[in-house]
Amino acid sequence: MSTSSTASATPPIYRLTPSAWLRGALIALFLLAVLVALVAPGLAPTLRIAALILTLAVAAWTVPRHWPTQPRAVQAFQLESGHYVSIWRYDGAQARYRLRDSRIWPALVVLALADGRDRRALFIPRDALGGEAHRQLRRAVSAC
Repeated sequence: MSTSSTASATPPIYRLTPSAWLRGALIALFLLAVLVALVAPGLAPTLRIAALILTLAVAAWTVPRHWPTQPRAVQAFQLESGHYVSIWRYDGAQARYRLRDSRIWPALVVLALADGRDRRALFIPRDALGGEAHRQLRRAVSAC
């Protein structure tokens, strides 16, 4: 089970597992950008090379920083009353954010979080939680 709950009224803690779907989507996005840079019609060769180098540089910077199990990656989160979300990272840090916005689809939940000037988003695909926990999350977020 991906959630832990007690008999009291405390909200469940959702423990995330690495998502193969999200990992594949991230890699596919960068491969598509490389493909577009290589085959874009009417693009000058110098711009083509610059776009390719820039795309690969962004991929080299972004993918390792957002890979699951990295120290700053989110390990678990909890929806709290008052539109707040507590997150726990792999490095042991805990933070509390205000839920600013959310998007709910059957296969994906996106939470937009903010704490002052610090903003982040959580993308929670179904395979990161499991079917039943993801359904409970969708119901809890829509109730917020």
